[in-house]
Amino acid sequence: MKQSYSQSKRWEEKGNELKQNFRNKVGKKILQIEAKTLTPLEIFPSLIEAKEKTQINGIRNCAAGLQKTAGGYIWVYKHPKNPYFEYIINENEVIRVFENKDLGTEELWHRDLEDRLIESIGNTDWQIQLDNQLPSSLNGRIFIPRHEFHRVIKGTGTLKLKIYKI
Repeated sequence: MKQSYSQSKRWEEKGNELKQNFRNKVGKKILQIEAKTLTPLEIFPSLIEAKEKTQINGIRNCAAGLQKTAGGYIWVYKHPKNPYFEYIINENEVIRVFENKDLGTEELWHRDLEDRLIESIGNTDWQIQLDNQLPSSLNGRIFIPRHEFHRVIKGTGTLKLKIYKI
């Protein structure tokens, strides 16, 4: 029995919907970083989406640490337990990228084991709050003493930080 055009179209649409749902649920988010400048560029919902949109081969191997770059970019998976992407430049420098939608309304206060200097990569309306202080802008360099409680307060868009462990 032959299917009508409308039945065939519905099956195709259903297949596309299922494929997208699968990608959104199963795919790990992946961050694209410009290799020469270490500038975070774009966050993709999955490896499949990154490959389709950029047409770059080797993204999976790069994100898995089997090669340094793919297509002139560094690729980093988001760890499911962290509210951010993290790329370790060296033992004292880290890039972290926070997505607005991945953070709760009240982020956890935390403290670090070493002094840190943080700076936003680009302008942002996100804020930082240090213990016993009012929230302040994340634009510019900010010193955070070791063991001092602090938190980020989400703004709009994506927050890109470079963190120096001192």
